Amino acid sequence: MTGIDFLQDILTIDTASSANIGQMITFSKAEGFWLVLLLMFWMMLLFGGLMVGRPDSTRERRMPVWTRIGSSVVLVIAAGLFWLFLPDAPKANIVLLNGHQFTDYALFLFIGMTMGLIGDLFMANLMPMKRLRLGNTDPVLFGMLAFGIGHIAYIVGCLSLTTVDELFVTTGGEMTVAIVVWWIIAVIAWFLLIYMPSSDKTSLLHYAALPYALLLATTTGVAFGLWLQDSEFFFVALGALLFLVSDLILAMRLFNGFSFRLIDDVVWLTYGPGQMLIVVGIALLGLGIVPEFLGL
Repeated sequence: MTGIDFLQDILTIDTASSANIGQMITFSKAEGFWLVLLLMFWMMLLFGGLMVGRPDSTRERRMPVWTRIGSSVVLVIAAGLFWLFLPDAPKANIVLLNGHQFTDYALFLFIGMTMGLIGDLFMANLMPMKRLRLGNTDPVLFGMLAFGIGHIAYIVGCLSLTTVDELFVTTGGEMTVAIVVWWIIAVIAWFLLIYMPSSDKTSLLHYAALPYALLLATTTGVAFGLWLQDSEFFFVALGALLFLVSDLILAMRLFNGFSFRLIDDVVWLTYGPGQMLIVVGIALLGLGIVPEFLGL
């Protein structure tokens, strides 16, 4: 077997298991109604905020703070309901892989999104720093910490669907390849977009951005690894990619003064959908929205 044949073999998406997850996770009409209602409300807050908001003095943002934070609150509620609805969903307690259940996965997504909301509050400078006895510490650092914890939860949740043996042996190495590739991309992006433009005035945050970028890349790699094993994880993989893109743009803005018109809105228009697809990407299957809908 040549090297090219090997790569083609391990990077072939497994479509044989397509629709298995959608059959395992189904919701009652009432549960589906609440999830769809929340997703519609989330869209109204995120995209409606862009349409009705007015540009600020710097013309870097239209979305009001309350619509941005509100959209994250809605996603926390949606993730929590997804987790709570699973035990009642027909077939939801069917074991997926190696004794693990979707309820474990959904719980970690709920935790991750909750930490994401906390990170949003820090980044928007809405957390009472003095009451929390955090002094004059840059809230961006605590925002990165909250998001980092959230990404660890996402990673643990995704890995709860499989085992080490399945990741690195049984599946042929898809997860390993995906993670390594995204690590390489993250390091290159950090060096070119974050470190190089500020090499003469680097700060602690510039260096902290590297392990944070690697953590986000791990989330993206794990999500892509799952997608390479099962096409139904497409939404989750796309969400992780959007989250990574949004954070790269945000890091360039925060650390190097990179800017363009409505840059803050662009960050949220990649970050918000990214979070949504991560936390309810699998729930969308239970609502009848599958990757085949997108022609995959």
